[in-house]
Amino acid sequence: MVRPFEEFALADKRIAGRTRRLVPLLLHFSTIAWFLGGLVLVAAANWFEQDARLASSLFVGGSYLFGAVVNLWATRGPHPGWMLMAAALVLILLGANKPGV
Repeated sequence: MVRPFEEFALADKRIAGRTRRLVPLLLHFSTIAWFLGGLVLVAAANWFEQDARLASSLFVGGSYLFGAVVNLWATRGPHPGWMLMAAALVLILLGANKPGV
């Protein structure tokens, strides 16, 4: 994702240098947020009590909801980004109140 953006940004001189440096960091940040959110949900399902599982699900689900809404607003139509975040959010909601193993 970063390399194609850099090629695009270099070809289009209207994109400021600050933006060229910020976008790759934001792309990496979203990858880390997905990864850590998944780890929190796995840990919550396996080791946390019911209240902590619910709180973890609400926190991660809230961040995914924010990402899905912003992605939908930015793309203004069908796009895998917000659709996958919405699917993940539905799965989080379905599993949030399940009893532990």
